[in-house]
Amino acid sequence: MNGKMFLILVSAVCILAAFGQVLAEGPATTAPAPTPATTASAPTPAPAAAPAVAPIPAPAAAPVVAPTPAPATATAPTTKPAEPTSKPTVVATVGTVQITSDRIDGPLKALPAEFPADRVGAMRAKVLDDIIVAELIHAYLEAKKIPFDQKEYDVLKGKLAEMAKERGVPMDQLMSMAGLTEQRLRDQVRLKTLAEKETAKEKVDAFIKANPTCFNGTKVQASHILVTCAPTASTKDQKAAVAKLEKVAADIKAGTVTFEKAAEANSDCPSKAKGGDLGEFDFGSMVPTFAMKAFSMKIGDTSDIVRTQFGFHIIKVTKRTDATEKPGPESEETAKNCMIASLQNDVFNQALTTCPIVISETK
Repeated sequence: MNGKMFLILVSAVCILAAFGQVLAEGPATTAPAPTPATTASAPTPAPAAAPAVAPIPAPAAAPVVAPTPAPATATAPTTKPAEPTSKPTVVATVGTVQITSDRIDGPLKALPAEFPADRVGAMRAKVLDDIIVAELIHAYLEAKKIPFDQKEYDVLKGKLAEMAKERGVPMDQLMSMAGLTEQRLRDQVRLKTLAEKETAKEKVDAFIKANPTCFNGTKVQASHILVTCAPTASTKDQKAAVAKLEKVAADIKAGTVTFEKAAEANSDCPSKAKGGDLGEFDFGSMVPTFAMKAFSMKIGDTSDIVRTQFGFHIIKVTKRTDATEKPGPESEETAKNCMIASLQNDVFNQALTTCPIVISETK
């Protein structure tokens, strides 16, 4: 399993060069909705050094998960001087875990002196997103009782020690600048164990065999209705987005409005101007969870609610062009991305059930 895929769910890992670049599928709050021209088979969202997590993600190119200030630019001589600190306040909660303001301060203090003052607020929101993802990951790992590998952890700590030495800063300062804690480091090791288990070769082969149309050149034409909502948004906002789509879906099913008219009136995607039509696309042109749902549907079907890094969707398939090509060498990587994307959604969906997110300050 390559580092990029594993990091689909991990957030502030931009400093962990040993595990590769994070995929940008993590929490993207302003990313455009998926269209054949703008999305790829791997998670596509923005927090590019994601979730620099990859999640998550990644993460894809995903959410999932979240940009953190890059320690490479955060050396002592060029960083802003530390400002007087006040008593930490609770800025958010994930489940029963309180996220306090001092957890955000470390990465912000690592910003270079020339960092534009008008962008500090946006960076603060990204750091908070990153921490929220980390807490969701931790809760998931605990719930699944994923074991901890001390040897992997020692390797990771060794890499961090080398980076701290190269930058001439103490290890604890480097970790603070990157927003890393011992728990997060241990969770990254556990997450790697989980991702490797979920993408074992026998599972990948079974996935490809069970989903032939995703790998044989088949194309689908579909329309969708998108309600944008970041995976790190408050549970209240996420449930409101879901409720809105449920109402729209019910109206379509009852025949009180067509899918196309509902898209024009309710979708947050630019495709609303065409009744939600995304045109024809192959499997690799859309982010995995969207593509997996669309390619599993029959012509005329309307899906249940689907989560991607862009928000929540309902999808209608309007055309299928079947093919019979043999799966190519890229199929294994595509399958792994799909399996990791499903895992990422399992992590994010905790916000709707066991780990409600409450935001106490405006992002």
